[in-house]
Amino acid sequence: AFIGLSLPFFFLLIKWKKAVAEKHIRIIAMLPVISVGVGLLLAVAGMHSLASVEFTGAIRLQGANIPPHLAMLAFIGIGVSLIEIKRRPEQSIYFYMTLALNFMILIGTGTRGPILALLPILAVYLYDISRQYLRGRLRYMLPLGGSILVGIAAVALQWDNLKKRSFERQTDTGIDLSGRSEAWDYFLSRVQDYPWSGRGLGAVTIANDGTLFNGFVVPHNEYIRFYFDSGYIGCGLLMLSLLIVFVLIYRSLAKPIKPYFAGLITGFLIYSFSDNTLSTVQMIIPLCWYLNCLYQTSTQTDFAKEK
Repeated sequence: AFIGLSLPFFFLLIKWKKAVAEKHIRIIAMLPVISVGVGLLLAVAGMHSLASVEFTGAIRLQGANIPPHLAMLAFIGIGVSLIEIKRRPEQSIYFYMTLALNFMILIGTGTRGPILALLPILAVYLYDISRQYLRGRLRYMLPLGGSILVGIAAVALQWDNLKKRSFERQTDTGIDLSGRSEAWDYFLSRVQDYPWSGRGLGAVTIANDGTLFNGFVVPHNEYIRFYFDSGYIGCGLLMLSLLIVFVLIYRSLAKPIKPYFAGLITGFLIYSFSDNTLSTVQMIIPLCWYLNCLYQTSTQTDFAKEK
């Protein structure tokens, strides 16, 4: 468990040259599209389904992954695209393209957690371009109008799926959380005697005795997961370590980029309440990969400040 959970963080240690890191960022933004493309090839070959149908009847795009994992790639791809549009305006056409594609892919997965988690960075983006437009910079009218239209179209196309996944089953919480509330109660009840040390790294993966649906190998909440494994002490140290990394990167960024980065990290922390963000490679590896590339390429002089 220790090896598997720690390996993704080695992506933070690689010192790429700036030109190489910038190319990597372009690749990270395209990972969801690549997954869908590979998934299409596998579907044509009869080896994998491009979409899955849930027991609720919801149809979910999955590419070469499963829907929640493709959604993680899309979450990172959208965050990267939004930051890079602001950070590298000379490549804005490329990143606007990946932004639109990744957003449609995310909506196609029917995954609710990342959609909510994107609200902070999307709010920063919409506020920024609205402010620029109101200042008389008419070139922002197209991205502003396009963003609104894409959002409306995406919700309209996926409303039926989202309704099936959220409201068709009667639950105590009112909104169908796909069994998460029951899983959270289950895991918390089994660690209450070990609040400071937890039950050992990896213990959460063997805690389900069959009481829960077998899909809950872990609780789909990283705060509960690491509290179960390592208690207040270990979970606190992990969160402190992440905070140090985020602050170091934040301080290296130009002032106009900082709100976008803060929005992405806030979204990631929100996302961690409902899914396995730190222990799923489709999320943590692209995130650490991008954080390192962003740190390597960002200096105050790299950003042409707008007058």
